[in-house]
Amino acid sequence: RCGVGPGRTFARLFKEHFGFEEVGLIPTSVGGTSIASWFPGGKDRLSDRHPYDDALDMARFAQNDGEIVAVLWHQGESDLKLKTENYKEKLKTVISNLRQDLNIGNVPVILGGLGNFLSDEFGGAAATGVYNQFIKEAAAELENAGFVSAEGLVDRGDKLHFDTPSQHELGRRYFAEYCRLLGV
Repeated sequence: RCGVGPGRTFARLFKEHFGFEEVGLIPTSVGGTSIASWFPGGKDRLSDRHPYDDALDMARFAQNDGEIVAVLWHQGESDLKLKTENYKEKLKTVISNLRQDLNIGNVPVILGGLGNFLSDEFGGAAATGVYNQFIKEAAAELENAGFVSAEGLVDRGDKLHFDTPSQHELGRRYFAEYCRLLGV
């Protein structure tokens, strides 16, 4: 996998703050997937991949040599566009499934908000606000979970993806929320 995402900045800050020599990332994102793809057996309609099952395989492999200390979740643009019903409940179920299936109990989970710059095909600012509220509420209702806002971040010119500086800022926000959840 390649590209810029918030995970690398999060990992760098984690390593610096907690003094680890190595920090591993498990990049399991599949762009453009709806929440339905993130249930056991779910399939991405565009890639023929099985995001949830593939993520479990990668995470379990990583657990052979390390410990999962956080889950960074950033997903929802496709659901916004599709107007997915009961998105918040589905999101909470996916997070609960991950915790159970990976035996990671109450590991901190940080949910990221959607960019306010999404194109009109996603329903505009009002619709984005509604889904951001769903994500924020899901974080509040889950154990040991937090929310990071994408407020003030900008796109890379496509009205869909964060630009590189915004990706780094999002990583800093994820790390700050992680520290808040740990009480450090």
